[in-house]
Amino acid sequence: ALSKRVICDMYEGYAPYTARYILPDYERAVRQVLAFLEMPPPQDLDDALRFRISSLEPMDCTDDVVRLVAEHRCFAPHFHLPLQHASNRMLVAMERPYTIERYARLVDGIRERLPHASIGSDVIVGFPGEADDDFDALSTIVRGICYDNAKNYFKL
Repeated sequence: ALSKRVICDMYEGYAPYTARYILPDYERAVRQVLAFLEMPPPQDLDDALRFRISSLEPMDCTDDVVRLVAEHRCFAPHFHLPLQHASNRMLVAMERPYTIERYARLVDGIRERLPHASIGSDVIVGFPGEADDDFDALSTIVRGICYDNAKNYFKL
């Protein structure tokens, strides 16, 4: 199986550093970062060092990951969760292992626990076989979620 890529953007003061980890799962990455933070840190480490987990697949964003981000100030309250599409029929065609209902519950849970969190996404328009009803479902969900940022991909 392919490993998932976890990208943590670390900010120490004003100098950005990027550390890239190839790990079997995101929760393990978060726990490794927390283990690092348990080493004898400077007093103000929570204020000096920030981690931003990006491109977190919806099926890998567990309640524990959301809880860890909520409980530790060193994690930026940011979740980039690729939606890809809002039609379950299109998600199956794209071989995405989640439903729009699961995705919506995930976003609702994040907003409930971290109302100030930034949520971004990727969406694909014009995927082969997409019908008007599929596009309408996508438009409705994107407007309803009110993403802070979204990357749009058009398949022509």
